[in-house]
Amino acid sequence: MLPIVTQPEILTGDVCPNFMKLDGNTSRNVAAGFLTGSAAGGFACFLCLVEYWRYKAPASPDVGLGLLYRHNEHGAITYFSAFQTTACYLLFFTFPVIFLIGFSLAPKTNVRVKSGRLSWAMRFDPDDPKKLFGRSQLAGIAAAPVVIFTIGRLFVRILISYGIVLTFG
Repeated sequence: MLPIVTQPEILTGDVCPNFMKLDGNTSRNVAAGFLTGSAAGGFACFLCLVEYWRYKAPASPDVGLGLLYRHNEHGAITYFSAFQTTACYLLFFTFPVIFLIGFSLAPKTNVRVKSGRLSWAMRFDPDDPKKLFGRSQLAGIAAAPVVIFTIGRLFVRILISYGIVLTFG
């Protein structure tokens, strides 16, 4: 016969002792893994979008289509729309920052720092006994395209509607 579960037992976690008991290390590993994974997935989306748009873009401005913003890809000049150039700009500059936040948030042990006159290096061992960092990275990689193509697209359209167009040059 199964025991009867009352509300206070659920709130205290007595029914399932490991459920919802996140310590600081576990939370930091999950958050850091998700952030670094989403940064990697976002940068991959950036590379795919730039390549796709670059091959479709004309080599001279097309006012009728709104392709007015110059894009220089390793010497090949093409022209993007306001949406394309703003999306590329935001993807290029946002995801490295997200990666650095995730990297700095990850718990580390055995940190070894070496610096010289013109160099700096850091080695460490990850502090992830439950092995959650890798799984949360995969979740971040999977979530990045969904966020970029839903919320990101809406955000770029809102910026453009206010007259904010971000370009590389």
